[in-house]
Amino acid sequence: MVPIELNSAALVLMGTIDPNEFVAKFKALVEAGHRSIHLDFQEVGGLFPNINVPMAATLQYYKASGVEVTYADGSRNPIIPSIINPIYDIASSDAVLSRVHQFTGSPESVEISIDTIIDRVQGAVEFAKGNLDTIGWCLNEIMDNVSNHSRESVGFFEIQLHRKNKRLAICIADTGVGIRESLRQRRTARSDEDAITLAMGHKYTRDSKTYQGNGLWGLNELVRAGKGMLVVSSGNGIVRIEGESSTHQSGRLPIGYGDTIIDFQIPYDEPIDIEKTLGQSTEVDFSWKIYDMNSNKYVLRVASETRGYTRKAGAEMYNKTINYLKVIPGYIEIDFSSVGRFSASFADEFIGKMVRNLGFTQFINLVRIVNMERAVAAQIDQAVQRRLGERAAPASVLQDE
Repeated sequence: MVPIELNSAALVLMGTIDPNEFVAKFKALVEAGHRSIHLDFQEVGGLFPNINVPMAATLQYYKASGVEVTYADGSRNPIIPSIINPIYDIASSDAVLSRVHQFTGSPESVEISIDTIIDRVQGAVEFAKGNLDTIGWCLNEIMDNVSNHSRESVGFFEIQLHRKNKRLAICIADTGVGIRESLRQRRTARSDEDAITLAMGHKYTRDSKTYQGNGLWGLNELVRAGKGMLVVSSGNGIVRIEGESSTHQSGRLPIGYGDTIIDFQIPYDEPIDIEKTLGQSTEVDFSWKIYDMNSNKYVLRVASETRGYTRKAGAEMYNKTINYLKVIPGYIEIDFSSVGRFSASFADEFIGKMVRNLGFTQFINLVRIVNMERAVAAQIDQAVQRRLGERAAPASVLQDE
């Protein structure tokens, strides 16, 4: 048991943490005069983005005012250190998923964060058509709101991949003024729940000189189209949307003056047509990352894309290739320049399974493999021959119909 001293206190966390309860207890300790608070995570159960991100935002809010935070973690859960000290440089981080990250509201920080996220998640699983672009659109709109509406320069986010139920769970938070205050120049909302509902209206927050006002409205529409779930918390209000139903709650304790937390989940195997859902064209297209202007081709350069040549890395390259094939016109060129040798399992997961899943005819129409050294070609030949005898997947692998 940690002794409670003058200006020092301990907060023992057990089981599944309630973010609202955590904020209340932490705030009570600070208001009681404690300037050093020890967090004990040793008995904590599952940690999910809608728990981790509000905790991280709370801690950073009070640490900025001089409160010292220490912690103990008997479980050695890799998420916990990022809750205490969110990762700032996401592009240099080995772990992007299941970590809390910090970003500034600048366009550059938002762009780097989204590019890094998309690069990692597209190698993790195969996404349905339109789904990956939807994730990128939602991230861009909500993260951009930090600079446009919150009057705060820093935000926090975490993304988890839940393979069992095929969902991507995302939470984004800031400790700014909150939605109700940000709408005050347009209209005085009766409550925080009312302010959230108003902000979800189509172009309600629009200012043609700065932003389109589509963020929360578009997020809501896309989450519904993808059969997902959305919870928006701000001030002391909460609005939860799942399917066609919505619920409104009050009594929530804000982190600081207002704050805003966006928590949503989207099934990654559910096709989404962004333009049809939003009724407008969008500029979301991640295929530019592999478009080679000199040759006018889509080129996936293995040496720069892969994070090794193991079976896991091969599976990531397979997912990346399939996800790109779903959005580009024509074929993709897989360039093995500067790749001298790799494991048989890498070749099998990457190329062998692609031939099996696409079928030989569809594979040769959609994929070109170039610049292979002899050893590389031999490994690929062996992987393909082993897989050709297996039953091919339906030819609609890329259609998600």
